[in-house]
Amino acid sequence: ESCLAAARTMTLVGSDGHPWLGCGIQATYRDPLGLTPTVLESAQHLSFSDGWEPWQGVIDWVANLAADLSAR
Repeated sequence: ESCLAAARTMTLVGSDGHPWLGCGIQATYRDPLGLTPTVLESAQHLSFSDGWEPWQGVIDWVANLAADLSAR
């Protein structure tokens, strides 16, 4: 129960094209935890090798939860 309660306060960000989530972010995290993820289209693994350095969207999000997380 406590894990599900904590999950309701999380912000889940992921890609629709993540190579390690074969079932997709929705089936892997949203459905079991009841979360609504922010899905970044075709973002892959969100790593340096996929062009995510520095991740300006996250830097902006720290100050403003409405910031565009997809901003690179």
